[in-house]
This record gives sequence, structure tokens and C-alpha cells, in this order.
Amino acid sequence: MSADSSPQKPTAKEKTFLGAPLEEWSKGVIVLLVGILGTLFTVWFTGSKPHLTVKVSDIAKFQGDKHNPGFASVNIQSDGSKEAEEVECQFTLSNVQEVKVSPANLNATVVVKDARVSVKAAVMNPGESMTIAAYTSNTAGVPERPEVSVRGKGVIGDPTPPTSPSTWILWTITIGTCLGNILIVWSSFQSMQKRSVERQAEHEKRMADHEQFMAESKHQRAERQAEHDKFMAAMELRRAEQQKNS
Repeated sequence: MSADSSPQKPTAKEKTFLGAPLEEWSKGVIVLLVGILGTLFTVWFTGSKPHLTVKVSDIAKFQGDKHNPGFASVNIQSDGSKEAEEVECQFTLSNVQEVKVSPANLNATVVVKDARVSVKAAVMNPGESMTIAAYTSNTAGVPERPEVSVRGKGVIGDPTPPTSPSTWILWTITIGTCLGNILIVWSSFQSMQKRSVERQAEHEKRMADHEQFMAESKHQRAERQAEHDKFMAAMELRRAEQQKNS
């Protein structure tokens, strides 16, 4: 056997835990943590969104000597789990004399043009509400209830309150997804353990091949030494015969 065909010297045995290399364990733990954090963030993000509940009252009408004044009332409730931005309420009402918005800390702006009323608020935090009262000097020909349009950034006004899933449903989804991630990672660990066993078997085979190579080399050296000794003995015997004949 030539020196070029000799097997490589086996490397040191890698550290393992429960049959899998520590490097593979670290990768698996990172995947598990990313999966759990991603699940929690997804549940939080999908459950965090703005919602605007809009309630429109019938126009209150009063009898006057010459005109029939009245007022329209709109209530907007920010009842989502996230603030509503760029909230705008629009409706049509003729003969508008005054528009009042409360509370004042919303810093809402009011624009009345061609019987079109527009009220804007930059932001409404969860739990805040805005009431709009528009006074008209004459309700003649005015519908019983104005058509109101409310919208914000990523949200449209809804006459019904939001229906949020119960806490136990959210926790069930979260735990179920986390268990799914754990099963996936555990399956990966099983594959890693199998590969580790295969690598260990390959390592042991390389060790056995190396020991066999060393044993064969030692045997070959012993055979060459024996042939050399035999050759030297034959030379000594021949030299002794030549000296005897001379």
C-alpha cells in the first residue's frame, strides 16, 4: 500500500448533546425562538387594529314662526385596539349655521362648503369618542337622517361595534402554533441525530481503516526487515565459504 493511498488521520470527536452536535442544537434553538416570537408578533399584530363605530341620530326638528330649525348629531367611537389616524367625517346638511365638535382636545377642524360638512381629527386613541352637532336654520326638505361617511387611515366607519375574539381563542392559536413549531424543530433534531449517528459511524470506520493501515504498514516493515536479515545472512554465509576455499 503506497503512502498516497493512506487514509487521512481522523479528526477529534465533536461535542454532542442527546446525540446531536452542539452546533446543530444551537441552530435548532434559534429556529424555535424565531418561530415562537414570530407567532406572538403575528397574533398581536392581527389583533391590533383600529375600529370606528358610528352612530347617527335622527335630525331633531323644531317648529318656528318662519323656519323649522334643527340639528343633526353624529357620534364616532374609537373602540379598536389601535389608534385611528386621519379620521374624517362627512355628511350633507343644508342651511348649516354652526357645527360644534366635542371634546375640544381632539383639535378637530370643521369645513362647511355647499351644504357639505367635513370634520377631521388627526388621531383618536382607543376609547376616545367624538360628537358632532350640526345646527341648521331650516329643516324643510331635509331627510330624517343624514347620510354620514366616516373613514380613517386603514379603517372605515362601521355602525356596529367590533367583535374581537376571546382571550382563550388567542391563547389557543398561540399555543397551537408554538407546539407546531416545537414539533418541526423536534423533527429537525431527529434528523440531526440520525446524521450525527451516521457521521459517528463514518468516524469510527475511518479510525478502523487508519488502524488497519498502521497494522499493515507494520507488517510490511517486518516482512522487509526479515527479507533484509535473510539476505544479509546469505551474504555472510557466502563470504565465509569464499574465505574457506581460499
